[in-house]
Amino acid sequence: MGLDAHGIVSVVQIIVFAPIFGFSLFLTIRHGVRRHAGWLFLVFFSNIRVIGGIMLIVAESLKKPSIGIFITSYVLASAGLSPLLLATLSFLSMVGQHAQTRLPITAWHYRMLHVLLAVAVALAVVGGTNGSSSSISTQNNGNTLRRVASLIFVGVFVTVALITLMLWSNKNAILLHRRTLLVGLSSSLPFLAIRVLYSVLSAFSPSSFGPRSLEHTSLSKFNTVNGSWQIYITMSLLMEFIAVAIYCTTGTLLPLQAEERDYEGANSKNVDVQEMYRQTGGRVNGGR
Repeated sequence: MGLDAHGIVSVVQIIVFAPIFGFSLFLTIRHGVRRHAGWLFLVFFSNIRVIGGIMLIVAESLKKPSIGIFITSYVLASAGLSPLLLATLSFLSMVGQHAQTRLPITAWHYRMLHVLLAVAVALAVVGGTNGSSSSISTQNNGNTLRRVASLIFVGVFVTVALITLMLWSNKNAILLHRRTLLVGLSSSLPFLAIRVLYSVLSAFSPSSFGPRSLEHTSLSKFNTVNGSWQIYITMSLLMEFIAVAIYCTTGTLLPLQAEERDYEGANSKNVDVQEMYRQTGGRVNGGR
């Protein structure tokens, strides 16, 4: 069994994201996993894209392909958006870290968004698996779950956009070299928006497997597995590649030594203010 158009796209997908996997791993080591988890999420994301591409190629290359391999590839394609959004959230957290004034967004808010994305992944995986069932009711349940997952992705993306606007409104409070990262994040948002839109359209398209897989609607062309491969490349793979390329480029522009000086300067300033406040009994800047 030879490769069809989607199989050939998977080959391109592997060729594109395999180097990104290696470069993201390099950035993770360069910046450090502990403080900058965003690069690690890019490693997860690119790894998922490579594995998903391999799974589809294997499935199409077998004389008697297993539907389970097709389903795995489909689920990975749907769930792969989560680590990309997780990386974006982590980078936003980095931008606001050590800000010179208190920002309204806290670590708790970021944790809640991470939890929502974890829930979305679980729903996408279960929904993709149930969507292949021979039972109409189970397939309908799977479709509902993957649609809910896609709407969660939309909600998280809208929140990311709002946080980005909030950070721009407090630009002067952000450490100088973190503003470079903010520019990169802002540049990636239009491409992420298209990718999230494709996720929603794909989730509301007919099932790829099961008794209703032959149904055709106006959304059928957005189906990841058997829809238009041109749309899949344009609205999914290309948008992901541009967003990740922006992140990786930004990662190479962040000067580590200057960033460390920013850390030390911010921490030193906070310590000096606290010490002055303690020694004067709260009378700072002419306070009484």
